[in-house]
Amino acid sequence: MAGTTINAEREFGLDGSDFEPKFQATVRVAKRQRLSFDYFTLDRSGSTTLTGTPILFRDVTFLPGDPLRTN
Repeated sequence: MAGTTINAEREFGLDGSDFEPKFQATVRVAKRQRLSFDYFTLDRSGSTTLTGTPILFRDVTFLPGDPLRTN
């Protein structure tokens, strides 16, 4: 079953920023041993009221005027 193509920033009220903090560190424990640590965060939450065309997602249809909250 085909769904609806959407723009998450426009339809769901998400922040359009493409900034994604990421940190990486490597610690040498011995001559041939290392520990590697990675950390990143991505917060894409928003709240809006659907406008425009209905959105079909699996077996659920969201109609214009429906409140949407994403996290």
